[in-house]
Amino acid sequence: MRPGPFSNRSGGQVLIATLVIAGVLGVALAAYLNVIHTQNNLTVRSQVWNSCMPLVEAGIEEALAHMNSSSQANWGKVNGWKWDSTKNGFLKERWIGSGYFTCTIATNSGPNPVVTSTGNLPAPVTVNTGKNPFLAVVTASPPPIRYIARTVRAVVNKPPSMAKGLMSKEAIDVSGNNCATDSYNSYLGPYGFPNIGYKGDVASNWDLLNVGNADSKGHVSVGPKAKVKIGPNGEVGSLAFFAAGNVGLIEKGWVRNDMNVVLPDVPPPWIAGAGQTPSASGPYTHLLEDRRNDALDSLTIGVGKTLYVTNGIAKL
Repeated sequence: MRPGPFSNRSGGQVLIATLVIAGVLGVALAAYLNVIHTQNNLTVRSQVWNSCMPLVEAGIEEALAHMNSSSQANWGKVNGWKWDSTKNGFLKERWIGSGYFTCTIATNSGPNPVVTSTGNLPAPVTVNTGKNPFLAVVTASPPPIRYIARTVRAVVNKPPSMAKGLMSKEAIDVSGNNCATDSYNSYLGPYGFPNIGYKGDVASNWDLLNVGNADSKGHVSVGPKAKVKIGPNGEVGSLAFFAAGNVGLIEKGWVRNDMNVVLPDVPPPWIAGAGQTPSASGPYTHLLEDRRNDALDSLTIGVGKTLYVTNGIAKL
């Protein structure tokens, strides 16, 4: 039996259509697999990038501990820190597990030190090579390890320990009337109106600060869970707040719950008894040294006695 005149042509058209459909499906499948591969790379990279933060924080913590435990002149000589002229700052690197941090302390960039900490972790295999690992060619020498890094830059400041007008380790309870805190600028003259300011801050690390009926021209700072009480005649706020006649009230924003500082014990006001000055210029009876918090209710220097005051270098 002879085949029909159009049989071969119909079979060729079916074959071409099949090949076209297979090609379209192949391209679509390749595109889909590429999307999945890219999404997997981004997800894994994001996880490693987030894991860099503990290393960054470790570097910042080491920098803060270093600055608080040594003098500025010794920042490049102790605790494993060294001066790096290329970074124009003090440098330290530390490995933690498979990653490491690089931290620098720059002191020439402004009034406050600048800490820059970078955490580094090995990149995942798929991100490290930049190629599909199933198609990668195996070589005799392994490829170099690439790292994913994350950097944080922080401007640090060390406020003085005695930054408030009145500070206490424990509770402050003001009872009675006619009590007040304020401030003044000695450059403008003696204390008194109009030389009265609003920086008579009161702070306590304890869980209670009772203003009572006192007039506090300044901020009140307490711990995170502390309570601030005020009596019917007490006031806390700015000069304008007091001028407006607010009684028994605390101005909005003048109470903070972030007080948490270390208050060192106050050493004895002086070292009594005979002794020699550092310059061997003669004996002294009382000694007031630099870098000490001296609290004196009164001081009487007898006839023939000597009070020696030093700034750490020479007698004043």
